[in-house]
Amino acid sequence: MQRRKRSINFEYLCNLAWQKRFHILIPFICSLMIGIVLSYRLPKIYEAKTLILVEPQRVPGEFVRNIVPQDIRSRIGTISQQILSRSNLEKVIDEFQLFSEPQHQKLYMEDKLEVLRDRISIKVSKAPGGADAFSIIYRGAVPETVMQVANTLSTLFIEGSLQIREEQAEGTSSFIDEELESLRSKLGRIESELQSYRMRHMGELPEQLESNLKFLETFRVQMEERKERLKSERNRLVIADNEIEQLKFNLDRDRKSGASAESAGSEGASTGPKKLELLKEELKNLQSSYTEKHPSVVQLKRRIDDIEKEAHASVSSPVQGDKPDSIAKAGVAQSSAERILAERIRQRAMIFSSINGLQEDITRLDRQIQEYQKRIERTPKREEELFSLKRDHDNMQSAYKSLLARKIEADMAVNMEKKKKGEQFQVLDYAKLPEKPVSPNLNKIFVLALAVGIGLGLSLLIALDFADESIRHTNDLDGSGLPILATIPKCRTVKTARRSYMRKLLTFCSISAACMLTIIFAYIVMHG
Repeated sequence: MQRRKRSINFEYLCNLAWQKRFHILIPFICSLMIGIVLSYRLPKIYEAKTLILVEPQRVPGEFVRNIVPQDIRSRIGTISQQILSRSNLEKVIDEFQLFSEPQHQKLYMEDKLEVLRDRISIKVSKAPGGADAFSIIYRGAVPETVMQVANTLSTLFIEGSLQIREEQAEGTSSFIDEELESLRSKLGRIESELQSYRMRHMGELPEQLESNLKFLETFRVQMEERKERLKSERNRLVIADNEIEQLKFNLDRDRKSGASAESAGSEGASTGPKKLELLKEELKNLQSSYTEKHPSVVQLKRRIDDIEKEAHASVSSPVQGDKPDSIAKAGVAQSSAERILAERIRQRAMIFSSINGLQEDITRLDRQIQEYQKRIERTPKREEELFSLKRDHDNMQSAYKSLLARKIEADMAVNMEKKKKGEQFQVLDYAKLPEKPVSPNLNKIFVLALAVGIGLGLSLLIALDFADESIRHTNDLDGSGLPILATIPKCRTVKTARRSYMRKLLTFCSISAACMLTIIFAYIVMHG
């Protein structure tokens, strides 16, 4: 069967809504009643909030550097974990007798803690003026308890913050102490190695190079001077040997031939000038190198004086008497020659001893020159090794000084935290007694009840109209091809009039009830 088409317009819709008015009013009234019941029956959740301001440290940062992390979000996260720990939450539950209702008696402690954690929230915000701030929010069923728990949590939060800041500062200071002690031991070990290296290689160090060069030059000069003296002493030794041989020869000849004193004197007179010239020549050489007080110069002068005295005695002896006296004087001259011979032998021994001493000095100086030459040659290597040790020492010492400065800063930061001069949390707004619940959301329930009631009524109206195929107006027959023969008007009887009156009365009551319920629901929403 072909479905009849209806011309749907505003007049049609209004007539349809009036005819089916109870299909709209009844769902609407029921929806409002359900919303009002839910507003009363759903559990009320109240919310209390404490606003805490983050105050910067009171001591300027250029004087005492803050060693506690400055990121407020990370710090709040750390403190929140401590505040929401099992021990703290159990104290809150015991103090305020939370979850003491009969429906919560069967909950385990872990479940209670989990529910309590869900009721607590922390939000970071900005205080007036742009300062950092955060809010501690607690939700519960009893307004007084909600307020008290929120204030208690804020107190625990501030105390936990102070404790954590102090522990962090002390932990940083303790860590720096340990590192400082480790660096101190390493620095002491490097200093010991450096000192031991200097002791092992004393004389070959770079700072001793200049003194080593001076000593080397001094030893070389002394070596040349000893060699010159050795050459001079050897010449003296040759002269002494010649004198001794000549004196021995003269004494042997005098003993064998019994020569007179005159011949001995003349022989002494003939050999004296030659010796005297050689000695004076040697004295000039010595005086060119030494002072007048030098032992060799003094000794040589004494010998020259003795020879001159002998020569003078030998020259004056022939003119002093007769032959027996000459013989006696010759004997005296012979004994004098023996004494001179003994003196020359003693002088030769001294010269020989001086030569040995000079040779020992030359050998010693040669060893010293070789030793200092080796020291100078090894100095570049010692400089490189010492530079490596000093570099490690300087790096370690620089690190130690830097860490020592940080240790002082850490100690100052610990004192600042203990004296409450660091960054602090101050309660800006304490939690107040909540007057209006935040859950359930009455505004949402009110809007949802209106929308459901109206939507359900209109949906029912449209569904019924779509299912109704009766002919209500002559326009419904347009396009059907059927002619309209006649129209019958409505017949109004007493029964139909009474029924119409009742329908109007019920309509008025329904509309009044809907308006009254809407007003009551709105009042509940506005005033909680």
